[in-house]
Formats: sequence, C-alpha cells, structure tokens
Amino acid sequence: MSTITTREHPRLRQRSQQNIAWGILWIALGLFFLTIALAGMGVYYFLFRSTVPLQSQLQVSRGTLGVTGTDLIEQVVRGDRQPYLLFGDVVTANPDSQGLLLIDDVRLEDAPYVAALTIGTDSAITLNEAARPRYDWSNQPYTLDLGNISGEVNVLISDQITREVRIALTTRSGDSVILTSPGEYLVTARGEQLAVSNISGTALLVTDDRTSNRAVPAGQRGLLTTTTNEISLEAGYVNLLGERGFRETNVVADVASSTTGEGPNTTPWICTDPPHDPPRGSYGIVNFDGRTTLHIIRDGGAQTHGETRCTKYFGAGTTGIDIAEHNYLALRVTFYVVGQSLAVCGVAGTECPLMVNMQYIPQNTPDAESAASITVNPATPEQPFGPIPIQDNPVRNWHHGFYTVPAGEIPSPLRCDTCPQEHSFIRSGRWFTYDTGNLLALFPQEQKPGSILSFSFYASGHEYDVYVSEVALLVDALPADTDQPAG
Repeated sequence: MSTITTREHPRLRQRSQQNIAWGILWIALGLFFLTIALAGMGVYYFLFRSTVPLQSQLQVSRGTLGVTGTDLIEQVVRGDRQPYLLFGDVVTANPDSQGLLLIDDVRLEDAPYVAALTIGTDSAITLNEAARPRYDWSNQPYTLDLGNISGEVNVLISDQITREVRIALTTRSGDSVILTSPGEYLVTARGEQLAVSNISGTALLVTDDRTSNRAVPAGQRGLLTTTTNEISLEAGYVNLLGERGFRETNVVADVASSTTGEGPNTTPWICTDPPHDPPRGSYGIVNFDGRTTLHIIRDGGAQTHGETRCTKYFGAGTTGIDIAEHNYLALRVTFYVVGQSLAVCGVAGTECPLMVNMQYIPQNTPDAESAASITVNPATPEQPFGPIPIQDNPVRNWHHGFYTVPAGEIPSPLRCDTCPQEHSFIRSGRWFTYDTGNLLALFPQEQKPGSILSFSFYASGHEYDVYVSEVALLVDALPADTDQPAG
C-alpha cells in the first residue's frame, strides 16, 4: 500500500506570508494615523476647549449662611469669613440673611469679577460649575452652572469682561434660565413658577424637557409654569425714579436743574450737603468694586451732626405722581457701607450711615381738597430738604435706616420716632440689597400712598462712608406706563 504525501507549494507559502505582513503593516499604519488623530484632537481640546475653575467666593451681607459640601456636612458662615466654594457645595440663606457670591477670574486686571450673585433671604443654590478656558486665545465663554435654585437670586454680570459668558440657573424640576450677556437680572423660583426679570441683558427661559424656550427682552419679565411648561411674558416693573444707577448727568447740585426734563423719570437727583460744623460731607460719582456708584462720605474726625442727602422730586408745583391705581410698590436699594462712627443710628435713631425716605399723600386723605391743593416745591438753599410740614398737612413720610455698628454703652434706639419698622443691621464692607417687597401690603388701608411727592436717600451722623450703586422705586406696569423705563 502506497502513502501519498502533500506538500505546500513554496510560492503559495511565500505569498501567504507576504499577505500577513502587509496586513500587519496596514493595521500598524492605521493605528499610527489613529494615534496621530487622537493626539491632535487631544492637543486641540487641551489648547482650545479645556477649562480651569473660576474662583467662587462667598460673602455674608447679613445674618449667617449655610454651606453644605458633598460630604453632607453643613458649615455656618458668619462675620468676616469669606470661604471659597467647591463644585457641589450648597449655599442656603435663612429668612433673615443675605449673601453675595463673587465669581472671579484672577487673570483679569480690569474687572474685579465676572459675575456677582446676591442670594436673597430664604433662598438656596448649588454650585455645579464655574469655569473659564485654560488659555486666553480660546473663544470659549465663561461658564457658570447653578442648580437646585430656590428663592431669589440677583445676577449682575460685569460689563468690563471681554469674553462671552453663559450662566445657567436650574431649578430642582429641571427648568432653566440662561443668561448670556452683561447686565442685571432677577431670578425667582418659588412653588411651581420660575421667573426672570431682565433689567438689562439677554435672558432665555428653557423648559425641563428642552423642547420649549423663550427669550425675555430687556425690560420684561418672563414666567415659566413648571407643571405645564407654559412660558409667558409680561411688562417688567416700572421704576418711578428712572435710571437705577448714577452718572454725571443725572446727579446735580444746582437746585434749578431739578425741574428739568419732561417727566419724573427724567428729573435728576438733587444732592446737597447743607452747612454744618466742619468738616463738611461730600458726594461724587466714582467707580467702586466694579460698579458705578454715588459715594457719600464725611470723615476728618467729625464729632458733630452732619447730613448729605440726594432727593428726586416728582414734578414742581404738583401733587407728585399718582400711584392710586397701582397694586404694587417696592423699594430696592443696593449699597456698600464702609463705616460709621456712631452706634446704631445715634441717640435719636435718626443718624444712620444710610436712610431712605418716601414723602407721600395717603389715598384716603380726610381733607381731599386740601391734599389736592398742596404744591411741593424743589429744595432751595434756605430750605434744602423741601417743604416744612405744617399742622394738618396731609403729607406723610416713610423712613427706614441701616447701620453697621451695634449698640454700645450709650442707649441707641433701633428706630426713629416716625419710623414704622426697626432699622436694619447689616455688615460693613459688604454689598447689601434691600428689597421691601410690596410696600402697599404693609400700610394700613387708611395710610396707603395715593401719590408720591419725593424720594430721598441720605447719610446722617458724625462720620459716615457709603457707596450707593442703584435705587429703584418700582410699581406694576399699567397700560399708560408702556413708554416708561422698566425696572
């Protein structure tokens, strides 16, 4: 029996080995190009898309704040503590507290912050992210992501930054407010509603499922109902004082200039420092901490009473501006007290480093004819703070003061004789925003303002030093108010 042996042909074996070698070569070449591509993408991402954290510093403006980290341990922040937040930290403010979150780019020399967020009373936020591009040549924006917001957050985006910005504030339900330009915004999340008042800037409301969004123009208020995903727009609040801020053309010392303009929104602030024992107080418009402010100061070791006041009159020779048809009236003031020399507001409760005063006529004035005949003239050098009240004059005043030095050995009342509420204790060296809410709800029916004659803010005492950033006296918009500046 014969055995048949088969052998592979030498040429076939050589060709098979060549195919394997070519296959390995092509695979290696493909892996090489893939590695080059991935490396290129990695370098591109690192150079143009990668980010580094921004500094997120928390300051206490009033009361105490709570900070809860990812370890679920809450720390109480009070006094002069200014902790830097980590991603995932939750900040809460109780009903008597207010805080300021400063988002800062340490590489910026011309802007003290990217954004300043005032965390209102009974509010909370979670810091998810605050980042900037790693390198300046990247065109990526500043990014700030805040989650689980509740309560009220005022957002001020610096107009001194040159890079684009994107700030997202998201509720627990997933609905969001997106802010993409310098300006000021008031975001409120309560119950089943998310609202944003666009004072100046670019705002967008976005539903939780991202299927619907709506731009909120400047001067308007957007409302998103979380249960229905319905987004609506309404007119923003009208600022009876015109501009919220200050500039050289809307602050004057010339009494005659107080009646210029076509309406109350165009009349300037009259600022006066009447004669007192030296040293005199002073005022002026300065840029402070990234904000244009009106600086009021009296120093030099003053040991006697002084007062520096700014007033806006609602027309000369009239009964002021009628607000009887409005259902909402609120005062909002943002300021920074450097210091004061007296404790609280002095022995009479009238010498605060900042006080506000609204002069008005009640709606239900007993002598309506007398009220209608009253004329309020602007200040004069002899009578710098307007008309002197006379007996049976229906004109009323609403006051409120702020102080940074608690009571000392000398008794100091917490309110003045004509103040309806105790003065507010705040921290010096911190920005603070005072918001009354709807004042009309606080007045007894017989004392509700029917017309406003003037509004003043002033510093009083011995030594005082305060920066005022903005003042707004807000009412709900009526059809006739559509041409007035919104607040």
